Amino acid sequence: MNDDSDIKIFTPMAKKTAEENFAYTDEVKKHQLNGNIRKARELGRAAARAFVSDESVSARAELARENGVEINADILRQLMILSVFTAEYSISRCVTPDMLAKETQSAMYAEMLKSAPGAYDDLLRSASFSFYYMTVGDRSASPDDIASTFAMVCGDKHSKPLFELGRTLYERCVQKYGKMIADVDFAN
Repeated sequence: MNDDSDIKIFTPMAKKTAEENFAYTDEVKKHQLNGNIRKARELGRAAARAFVSDESVSARAELARENGVEINADILRQLMILSVFTAEYSISRCVTPDMLAKETQSAMYAEMLKSAPGAYDDLLRSASFSFYYMTVGDRSASPDDIASTFAMVCGDKHSKPLFELGRTLYERCVQKYGKMIADVDFAN
């Protein structure tokens, strides 16, 4: 006889009450009126432009060279994916409430799709994003955790140059997106 004690059964999420739906609607209205939704969308578009710009692509390639990593299409793609992950992760951790974080991320991806559809497609086809989220889980990941994941998704989890490249890019992106977020004056 088979033991299915480890099988998990899907449990649907509880439906929101009418009161919860009204509260959410009121929150959306509040953020529309005070300009926060507009600011969130602007932040999302600016974040996307920051990681898809030719200047950013060149800077990532130069960073790879500085770390002794041979530049090829796969490395450039992984550097882009790490940049996008870091932007999304920074937004999810630093923009509150959650509704504004989601609005920011939505605008970021819409801008990425418009400005760099090939990079957007690469992101959708790659499993790397999932590996980064598995790395962070429900906690803050250290730059070393992210760097190890970066080296692994690049195909050589033991490569010191890939590890250093991943750590350096992650730290720079956290700083850049953190500053972008801090510079937005969201109303209370």
